[in-house]
Amino acid sequence: MEIYTEIRHEHRRLIKGTLPPQEADQYIDGSITHAAGAYLSAATTSFYPLELREILQRDAKELWPWNEDGWHPSTSPRRNLIRAAAYIVAEIERLERDA
Repeated sequence: MEIYTEIRHEHRRLIKGTLPPQEADQYIDGSITHAAGAYLSAATTSFYPLELREILQRDAKELWPWNEDGWHPSTSPRRNLIRAAAYIVAEIERLERDA
């Protein structure tokens, strides 16, 4: 699947499920950006030695702005990057609606 299609699909899943626009508009505190950062951070953990991964995964989880039940990082760095991109798009859309 083409990368942009995957991001679009993940974004669609996000706004139809856990983060519809009316809910996203409430997060003026940077929470959506923090969610993207958490997935970006999770994506980098596989690049480090095994003994550091647990610490880095815990750090990524601490960036997650909402209930722990919503934090679902993948073991695939690529998948985490796709999720991060979907949150970035959602935040840009929120900023555009707020303008």
